Amino acid sequence: MADGLPVGWFRRFVRRLLFRTIRDLALMLDRERAGREASPSGGVLDSRTVKVPFCANPRV
Repeated sequence: MADGLPVGWFRRFVRRLLFRTIRDLALMLDRERAGREASPSGGVLDSRTVKVPFCANPRV
């Protein structure tokens, strides 16, 4: 019943934060166990996922 109240919102926030923290910690430990650094040193950027701001008058 308290989901609409600030208390309910706070509980959901804490649960998500706790889950994410546990997940991140488990991932770091797994990476170290595999002989890699705890945090990845690189990433991949896909140009199809990059959003470009809308331009009303594009120069052609």
